[in-house]
Amino acid sequence: MRGAALNGIILSALCLFGAFGNIRARFSGRHRSCALLFLPAVAVVLIGCYSLWSHWHGRAGTRINHPPLAEFVVLLLGAAGLFVIAKARREKVYAPMFAVAVVLTVVSFGGWWWTEIMYDLQVINSLPELRDIAPQATMLPP
Repeated sequence: MRGAALNGIILSALCLFGAFGNIRARFSGRHRSCALLFLPAVAVVLIGCYSLWSHWHGRAGTRINHPPLAEFVVLLLGAAGLFVIAKARREKVYAPMFAVAVVLTVVSFGGWWWTEIMYDLQVINSLPELRDIAPQATMLPP
């Protein structure tokens, strides 16, 4: 379910970038306004670059770290956002798809969160009881 939530976040972001591309295509004569629509995607690329830089320079924790997969996902999402904003056509599918993607993301994230809470309550926080069931007669004296 965690993967479904990540896929929903990616789809939501791409649909939002597509909606920005629709606005850019609608107001193509105004260059300053069109340039402002690229700011969210540029911000995502900058966040991805900064997180990669901080990961490789030891600011993410110890020297032995996980591979920077999430950082690459954010960087690629921003790069795809730049492409989608630049190439989006005037279609009406982005806004409804964004709404559906947000709802499905919230539902899948809520399902993942609830299963994590139930796992914590039922497995991690449970108290296992271990008893010595060997009969006293078979035990050797010291």
